[in-house]
Amino acid sequence: MPHMTARSQSIGQYFDRLAPRLDAWRRRNRYYHEDQTSYFRYLVGRGQRVLELGCGGGDLLNAVEPSHGVGIDISTALIETARQKYPHLHFSVGNAEDLDSIPTQQFDYILLSDLVGYLDDIQKCLDGLHRFCGPDTRIIVSSYNFLWQPVLRAAETLHRKTPTPEQSWLSLNDLRNLLYLSDFQVVKTERRLLFPKYVPLVSWLINHLGMLPGINSACVSQYVVARAGARSTPQSLSVSIVIPCRNERDNIKAAIELMPPFGRRQEIIFVDGHSSDGTPEEIQRVIALYPDRDIKLLLQDGIGKADAVRKGFEAASGDILMIL
Repeated sequence: MPHMTARSQSIGQYFDRLAPRLDAWRRRNRYYHEDQTSYFRYLVGRGQRVLELGCGGGDLLNAVEPSHGVGIDISTALIETARQKYPHLHFSVGNAEDLDSIPTQQFDYILLSDLVGYLDDIQKCLDGLHRFCGPDTRIIVSSYNFLWQPVLRAAETLHRKTPTPEQSWLSLNDLRNLLYLSDFQVVKTERRLLFPKYVPLVSWLINHLGMLPGINSACVSQYVVARAGARSTPQSLSVSIVIPCRNERDNIKAAIELMPPFGRRQEIIFVDGHSSDGTPEEIQRVIALYPDRDIKLLLQDGIGKADAVRKGFEAASGDILMIL
């Protein structure tokens, strides 16, 4: 068994307890699961080599009809269920954030269905996928729209939705950024299901309205399709380091002296928030003292650290943004 954090073990144990009732919950929310399965089948197609992380009982992996299917899940009970239901597929207990135990092989598609919210380190999981990617491999990530968090929590309380552990709620932009940082190129995004329960005619009408711009942003399901890009290294990326400051005159020079060299290029942006102790003058002195460093001074128009950070980020030119 791969190394698991306390939270990962807790989530695995939670789904172990839920496993005997999971099929009943899926039937109760059949309309949502059928729509999700239908869309994955459309994206993947039949006869592909497919790896699914967080495969649960194996229903989605079986539904896409792979020529070679591998499912990984943290729950021992769910993996045992999947093996019994779909003996022609390959299932293993494992942690999506620690894939070293899986033999290196290439897949056409890698699926992460409603998984990322349970991960402690999403980027570590995404970084680990490159070992299974070829030039044409597609990563498909699905998750709930964070706007639906209160609705879905209420549905769980009323026993209308599968009960799940606490998870992180991510927007499409969050998913795009995480994939970008892990050297994946997003090729498609989609939102589906404005009304995830079946009511004759009503569901059809509302979900067709959910395809319209604007209204579409309120749909419950969101999907990102990405492909592997060229792997970058930390030394190939430039960095902008934003330093909000107010009355920090004595710390300016030390901030520069103690900053280690990293990245292809460093840009250091001080944003002064109306200091009264001569901080801007000290920053100008330090800029002159270190002409080989790319140091800039911005004077804050508004107030507060958040305003200073936004001003610094707007002026930043690096690949990666940091706050000191």
